Amino acid sequence: MRPDFIIVGAMRSGTTTLQHFLDQHPDVFLAPGELHYFSSAQARDRGWDWYQSQFSSAESGQIVGEKSATYHYYPDVANRIHERLPEVKLVWIFRNPVERSYS
Repeated sequence: MRPDFIIVGAMRSGTTTLQHFLDQHPDVFLAPGELHYFSSAQARDRGWDWYQSQFSSAESGQIVGEKSATYHYYPDVANRIHERLPEVKLVWIFRNPVERSYS
């Protein structure tokens, strides 16, 4: 199974809060934690089958997603995501950098 959406955003921008709220909706399945598949060579070394298996607990009809804040940092991540998941929706959270630094 593949995700329908990926949550991206800088640390302290609200990605975990969004994940928490979406986890409460019965029609949404989010992979637990952060997978870092597209930003970490170690995660990619686990293989594409490993990545897809992170969504295997989703029930039929659920919208499937994942969240990894590190997707925000690396310039090659967008290309990697597009190569594997050209139809995926990105939910990108932005926050004022000054407010974020005080947070």
